[in-house]
Amino acid sequence: MSILSLFDIGRTSLLTTRRALDTTAHNVANSATPGYSRQSVVLENIPNGGFVVASGASGRGVTLSGVQRMYDSFTSLQMITEKANLSYWETYKSGMINVENIFNEASDTGIYPAIADFFNAWQEVSQYPEAYAQRTLLINKAEYLATRINRASISLDEERTRIFQGSQTMVSSANTIVSRIANLNEKIASNPGSLDLKDQRDLLLEELNQIVRVTTFEDNQGRYSILIGGTPIVDGGTAYSMSAGIDPSSQNMRIYVNITGEPVPRDVTSLVQAGALKANLDLRDTTIVGVRERLNTFAISLADQVNYYHRIGYGLDGSTGNDFFSSAIKTTDSVAGGLSVAFVSLGSTPIPDYTVYTIQYTAATASFSVSTPAGPVASSYDPATQMLTYNGISVKFRGAAAGDEQFTVFMNQNAARDISVAVNDPRKIAAAAGDLISVTNANNIVRFSEDGGATYTTAKISLDANPATPEIEPYTRQSLAAALMQAMEAAGAGTYTVSYNAASHQYSITNAGVNTVVIDWANITTTAKGLFGFSSITTLQPAGTVTGSSVYPNVPGDNVNASLLANLFSLPIIAGSKPADYYQSIVSDVGVKAGSAKTSLRAQNTLVEQLESRRQELSGVNLDEEAANLIKFQKSYEAAAKMISVADEMLATLLNMIGK
Repeated sequence: MSILSLFDIGRTSLLTTRRALDTTAHNVANSATPGYSRQSVVLENIPNGGFVVASGASGRGVTLSGVQRMYDSFTSLQMITEKANLSYWETYKSGMINVENIFNEASDTGIYPAIADFFNAWQEVSQYPEAYAQRTLLINKAEYLATRINRASISLDEERTRIFQGSQTMVSSANTIVSRIANLNEKIASNPGSLDLKDQRDLLLEELNQIVRVTTFEDNQGRYSILIGGTPIVDGGTAYSMSAGIDPSSQNMRIYVNITGEPVPRDVTSLVQAGALKANLDLRDTTIVGVRERLNTFAISLADQVNYYHRIGYGLDGSTGNDFFSSAIKTTDSVAGGLSVAFVSLGSTPIPDYTVYTIQYTAATASFSVSTPAGPVASSYDPATQMLTYNGISVKFRGAAAGDEQFTVFMNQNAARDISVAVNDPRKIAAAAGDLISVTNANNIVRFSEDGGATYTTAKISLDANPATPEIEPYTRQSLAAALMQAMEAAGAGTYTVSYNAASHQYSITNAGVNTVVIDWANITTTAKGLFGFSSITTLQPAGTVTGSSVYPNVPGDNVNASLLANLFSLPIIAGSKPADYYQSIVSDVGVKAGSAKTSLRAQNTLVEQLESRRQELSGVNLDEEAANLIKFQKSYEAAAKMISVADEMLATLLNMIGK
């Protein structure tokens, strides 16, 4: 090796070491930069070019073959996926806390105590049925309960609005991110060795996944293609914008991607998985809607049950047939003829059911038909009571039809938001049953036979066909009709309908079977003529109806209806649960979901921390290690400089010798 070769080796060593120092300094400077991956120089020796001048001849120095990015694609992919899940649970937990706060009420000001106060007020009215103070207090307690239900429903709707607005902000941020990624794609394609640009792009990709999980592919030019499901949002240097909207029919949130050249944006809502946007979709259109539906069920059932009993009672001013709460059932009368809907009772229909039922009255056949957008619905109509029944719903009509008429009936989707007290006059509170019937003779029974066959004995007091059973309690006329019908059907083989028309004070018994039925009233005075208005022996032909006007005296000033309404507090009138228990189940369910979200968030956070630790082991900047590298490369630089200095002295000595 010549002296000049020493100069060349020193030169390559100086240049390479300086590049190594540059890389180390770059690592130190970016040790706290988010998304930065540590860079490391790759050094290679320069061979002697194949000219062997002596055994064991050395090479020609060192060269920098490249700077590599300390990056584990598998760990990074795991991190991106799990951070998307972490973002989901962070957003979901935050939203559930907001929902939980709606139902985290003070012990004496929330819906739960208001339910008890409302029914306790009915109990007070039952004790003092003619007292204005108790009646006024009942109205106040009812208004407070309705207001609290309104407020809870409105708060849920406001939370849905807030979530939608937040989602619009997220989508706007996502659009900014995909635009920047598309721009970086082009820069990286033209400068493949730009490691810092790749770090920036991967950091943006991680941020994008925290909004919405995406799938990423890299082409042979190093550009990313990014998709939601199978829909692209970044294709090389092209970015496609996203948007958030509301479906006008379902009022659910939708996510769209606007593909250039396509006339209609693509709906990718069902493709959104994980990320904060998915959490908002689940919160807004599943969790909160579910809570709101249960609150609607509470409001609809409460109003329907209270209204049912209130309508059959009487106020101090003799008024009857009035709803206590505003009806949760909406009706429209498109023809506005002589026939109108008096009230709607839900009966056994599932709640809530927002199906729109169309009721058509055809004058030519004097018949009703019921249909939905899905098709016709089976129904039955009792002309004596003007009651139409279908799918467990009973529609009471009043007036006489002047021609064809049409009505629509449907449950209010905002029942909880709209529930209010319909009674504002204390005198109109229907505390009295009005038509109370007190049957004291336990032997008042009904005997009947079908086509002269077996004779059945039906008790009017107990429903087990045993005349010796003690009296349970006084009946209203409607409840007595229902009791008699149930007892007759239980005792005999036929099918019967027993109803009472409060307007005409008439009982009707219908034989819906094919057998002739003979009814023998056991006590003409108190049972037949006095109670039901029939003769002592009544013959019912197949598919026939007999009607009798009752002259049994009313018992004025009673408190039976108020007692019935007060007792609703202890009855399973809302989806098989007592009112307070059903509402408490709503609160408990919200609490469980919030607690579950917190637990899932803690678990997910632990997983992300473990992945971050694993990623930092490879990609993170260790300042102690970089400090050691600085010293190492500094010493190497000094040694290379010394090498050149020594070579210079050697060359000077040689030249001096030659000069002599």
